Amino acid sequence: MNTREYAIKEFEEAYAVSQAVQKPFGEAVLEVMKLKGLEGPSAFSKHTGLNRDIYYTMQKPDKNIELNMIISICIGFQLDTVSTNLLLHSAGFGFNMSNRIHRAYLYLIEYYKGHDISECNKILEYLDVPPFKRLGSSERGPYKPREKRISKK
Repeated sequence: MNTREYAIKEFEEAYAVSQAVQKPFGEAVLEVMKLKGLEGPSAFSKHTGLNRDIYYTMQKPDKNIELNMIISICIGFQLDTVSTNLLLHSAGFGFNMSNRIHRAYLYLIEYYKGHDISECNKILEYLDVPPFKRLGSSERGPYKPREKRISKK
């Protein structure tokens, strides 16, 4: 593929994504997944590092999602800065340039596109972003039923 073809292909993909994210948040994410050839909670979880429950939660209009989760989606689906800002806006967020953590997220989007969530979390660690503000989500771990307590009489 020559430079011209590559530039056209990259532009058309970015343009399509920027149009897709101008919908309500949950719809926008599903549309981006479709454009990227991804489908379902497993693909969502694999690319974003978020657990499968978030896939379903984000589709409910009355549910809130945290900023770091949205950034996980943007990093996982390799969104550019314009599409990231549009997606943030669809969820009621925006970057605050005087906020160090927001600027760290933007740094990842601008300079670490194509890197996975664990690599990006390493960068966030270097930048002193606290663990609870990093990307992805920690899984609950395997289900362990509680033992029944026997009361003594």
